[in-house]
Amino acid sequence: PNYAEARLLRVTAYLSLARAAQALTDLDELLRQRPNDVPLLVLHANVLREMRQTDRAVSELTRALAIDPRSAVAHDGLGYTYLSIGKLAHALTSFDRAVEFNPKDGSAFAGRGETYVFLGNVPKALVDLDQALVLTPLNDEARAARALALLMKGNSAEAVPEIDRVLERNPRHALALLARGVAMLGSSQYDRAIVVLDPLVGNSRYDLYARVLRGRAYLGRGEPAKALDDVNGVILLRPNALDAFLVRGMARSALKDYDAALGDLDTVLKDQETIEAYWARARVYEATNRPDRASADLRRATELAPRSPFDTVAQLAAKMKIEKLSKQTPCPSGGSSGDGSCL
Repeated sequence: PNYAEARLLRVTAYLSLARAAQALTDLDELLRQRPNDVPLLVLHANVLREMRQTDRAVSELTRALAIDPRSAVAHDGLGYTYLSIGKLAHALTSFDRAVEFNPKDGSAFAGRGETYVFLGNVPKALVDLDQALVLTPLNDEARAARALALLMKGNSAEAVPEIDRVLERNPRHALALLARGVAMLGSSQYDRAIVVLDPLVGNSRYDLYARVLRGRAYLGRGEPAKALDDVNGVILLRPNALDAFLVRGMARSALKDYDAALGDLDTVLKDQETIEAYWARARVYEATNRPDRASADLRRATELAPRSPFDTVAQLAAKMKIEKLSKQTPCPSGGSSGDGSCL
């Protein structure tokens, strides 16, 4: 019973069979024998993270770093733990340290790249994810994150085959399924998006992201009340989730709860200008007969650079709306800016 190497092999076997609870029992015993073993502490923490016991995981990794502050694997594990609970700035710091202490750590580059994706910094994400795949060509996490980055850039032609490649190897790969959900939303396949995203809700570290995306799918399917249920749950757990406030604002607008919709969209735009938020707020202003404010938001929506496929669609809609309005309403004094809108 005290043969540590055999117990460690059994941990590996349990993890390969997705039997995390049994692996954790063996790891607890191993740590009783070797309480200051840093790689063992990191492995223990990683299993805790997968079981969504993130507070315990952070505690274990902090303990590992107290023993060895230069442990790249401990910084890497801490980065993934912070990433799993949406603490993106903390995750970025941890991955930076992991890369600093081990510049050949493909996992750290993959984690940092994924963090940049969720921060909306696609150029930096692609640099890190490309490097991760150079160092670890079979890293499906990096490949799925790269596909998601490509989708955010509007490059579905390159992204979809990458998603398929990951899912062929592992049909339950959570990040690849999340990316597939985004791809389906981008092509207005709302029913299929819901089917793909459903297994991630409540069952993966991408739970909250999946809820927001599923909320978008419900909106697209004309079910704003269901969208509201999804994003309210996200905001309850993560009060700074701007993407959830955006979808909630659009859902409330669809339900004609315009004052509440404006509150949500103002919250988003106060912290981050996005094309989609301006487009959504313009529609609320139009519905509440405030044409000057609607016009200002429409114009701003055409000035910003898209940061996601949803921004791209919203910007196109804003341009079409401006063009339509310019044909309906003559410009004062006959003035035109040359793009179909009034000066």
